[in-house]
Amino acid sequence: MVSRQFFSFALIGIAGFACDTGVLYMLAYGLEVNLYAGRILSYLCAVTLTWWLNRYFTFNSLDSDNKKAAMMVQWSRFAACNIVGAIINYSIYAALISLFALFYQKPVFAVAIGTLFSVNVNFFLSKKYVF
Repeated sequence: MVSRQFFSFALIGIAGFACDTGVLYMLAYGLEVNLYAGRILSYLCAVTLTWWLNRYFTFNSLDSDNKKAAMMVQWSRFAACNIVGAIINYSIYAALISLFALFYQKPVFAVAIGTLFSVNVNFFLSKKYVF
């Protein structure tokens, strides 16, 4: 059975996916940033959004003082823990857009496949080391 936390994490992941893809498309097709560099920037936007949403909704990680410094430490831990998932995600994404014209023309599919392969790793590390 899927836990409430994993379900919430996955739903927030969908918002992260939308952010990731939206920013990637804006950068690649609006500002003509290449798909590799654009994905790094779009991922950073998505990781920030998902950290914030998971902080409040999935893990109920409200600090009593809620100071900006404590939030930055937590964001840093979240980003660091999710580097493992990011490497998996980006490697799959980069391989797909490099090898297949369909994925290069429609990178949303490569983003989706990379995301599916990294969600479990990100959830485990976030739950264990961040929240």
